[in-house]
Amino acid sequence: MKVMFVNGSSHLHGTTMAAIEEMEKVFRAEGIETEVIQVGGKPIADCLQCNVCGKTGKCVFTDDGVNEFVEKVVVHEAVKIEGKRTMQVDIYLNFIGKFDLPEQEAAQAATPEKKRKKKLRREMSEEQREILRRRDKERYARKVAAKKAAEEAARAEMQKHYRK
Repeated sequence: MKVMFVNGSSHLHGTTMAAIEEMEKVFRAEGIETEVIQVGGKPIADCLQCNVCGKTGKCVFTDDGVNEFVEKVVVHEAVKIEGKRTMQVDIYLNFIGKFDLPEQEAAQAATPEKKRKKKLRREMSEEQREILRRRDKERYARKVAAKKAAEEAARAEMQKHYRK
């Protein structure tokens, strides 16, 4: 397996790259190869809709790093399946070819089951929606009360500390 990071930050050695480097350490420790594509800091030209990429597979702008990225990833047109917008992304790695994640098949198989269990609010009766609204309000009120209590406790602790 190989993991590709795309860094869009213009700061080559900034916090985003530091986070990527930490993730690389984790993946390497697990024996997973990584690659970083740096697109931030490079001028990336707007698409001219010239459709050269559709014919040749490469953008006419050769100096902006887009072709490097496009060689590795193919994004398909979005489609609507069962009311949800989905998009297929194929990843091609050098010397391997197309790479499919094994978890995708399991996740796709589990999705229809989840759909059957959860009823959308728009499919519920007004009475059911009102019950959910009340439940949501109660949850929010408990969350706000817990946050206020934690803030009060922290404030009291700080005051006790400073009084000493």
